[in-house]
Amino acid sequence: MPEQVSTAAEYLPIRYKPLFLLMAATTLAAGILGWIMDIRFDEAFTLETTSRGFLYAIKQAIEFEQQAPLYFALLSLWRRIDLSIFFARSFSLLFYPISIWLAAEAGRRYVRSVDPLVIAAAFSVHQLVFWATLDIRLYTFITALSAGMLVCLYDGYLKEEASRTARLVFLVLALAALHTQYYLGFQLAAGAAALAVCGKWAALKKYLFGMAVVGLAFIPMAFVVVRQAGIVSGHTDFEFTALEFAKEVYRRVLVLFVTVEWIEPEWLKVWLGRLLLLGFGMLFTAKLAKERILEDRFLVTFVAVQIVFFAAAITFVGVQPLQARHMIGLILPLMAIQFSALRFFRNRSAIALWLLFLLASNMAFISLEHRSLAKPGDFRRMAEYVAENEEAGQPVMIVHADAIYPFRNYYHGVNHLDALPQINELTSWNPKLSVFRDEAQVESGFDRWPQADRFWLVSDGWCAHGTLKFNCEILENYLGTHFEVESSAQFAGASTVRLIRRR
Repeated sequence: MPEQVSTAAEYLPIRYKPLFLLMAATTLAAGILGWIMDIRFDEAFTLETTSRGFLYAIKQAIEFEQQAPLYFALLSLWRRIDLSIFFARSFSLLFYPISIWLAAEAGRRYVRSVDPLVIAAAFSVHQLVFWATLDIRLYTFITALSAGMLVCLYDGYLKEEASRTARLVFLVLALAALHTQYYLGFQLAAGAAALAVCGKWAALKKYLFGMAVVGLAFIPMAFVVVRQAGIVSGHTDFEFTALEFAKEVYRRVLVLFVTVEWIEPEWLKVWLGRLLLLGFGMLFTAKLAKERILEDRFLVTFVAVQIVFFAAAITFVGVQPLQARHMIGLILPLMAIQFSALRFFRNRSAIALWLLFLLASNMAFISLEHRSLAKPGDFRRMAEYVAENEEAGQPVMIVHADAIYPFRNYYHGVNHLDALPQINELTSWNPKLSVFRDEAQVESGFDRWPQADRFWLVSDGWCAHGTLKFNCEILENYLGTHFEVESSAQFAGASTVRLIRRR
């Protein structure tokens, strides 16, 4: 039976001049903020991984980062031009306007009678997309890859006059995606499921053949993935009920779907998020039943299958290793679903009002989140404070242990840096090395500097990795018994610097 598709709505062209202005304005804003901001500890790891050449980056990505190597290898090549922090961050900045352009291209294909510029604008200010642009790690590269695959899925498989070139580009992007972030494989599985639900059987055969080729090319990395999965699954110990599990999945999807974190009071934020998610779900379902548009069916299947896969992944790796940022490729199809649902009203005012809400809510969150002009840890200011106030012979002890890496990027003082309870060497990252076992372990850390009477104690306030607790109270109890605090300074978030003296 032939597919019934509504032809009441038409696709709108992209207005490229305002799109390019949008790309330029948002990239300039991100670039200015990226120049000002310091780094968080994950970014410090990325700087270490990509600082010694192409082959070293591949080795460290696999063995230390426990990730796919492509992004780190490319960034290592980029950094051969300049090893500065901002230049490393500019690699993410490079893919930001590309992602915005691809968002417009995807919007033109999947959402009828909605200006693609609307979707591009909403996508460009999504707080997680903007956050990724300020980060040295791979997330903006992921948004570009996932958006490119979404566009090529339409051109190469979904539309009637499918493009062979688009299919070839899709296969290249798919292979690059699997070598960038393994979770992007969920998008490939979701593409097959969506084509099946849409009844595109001829296209599905071509798609599966292409995926077989990609799978064969990925076989060498598959053995690496199995080994990495065993290591990562042992990083944290976690148990949760079915209700807690459902809440964890819901929280991640909500962050991707709409930005309400900035809203106070708490009850209003919680209920607004629930009502928006439920309301759009009901609206899209009604539109899907009434109009039976092929792209709508594709999008909802494409998103639903990925969420199921991500939920399954959480049960394996735990809640901390799979955050909303790891699901960032879902933002664009979720946004397409939102604007497609609003076409049910056949009123441009609904589109405009929702766009205004998205712009306002995301910009409000971005302003609040970055008001201190510092990343979590505030490492630049802490390092400058210590260097300005220290004297020789006062070792700088840093907790949690991984915080030593971003701190040392900014510290130019005269004292030695050390980590409590121990330094997490750059061989195979394990958060359990940041756990305090007992006070004897704390004592051994300070005893590494027997001649020192005073220490600087730098803390980024990070005392847990998901359900893994670092037992920071053991450190505080030891300090209360064996040290006196001579001075203390508070920085962004929970970051503190204390000058302590042995009793």
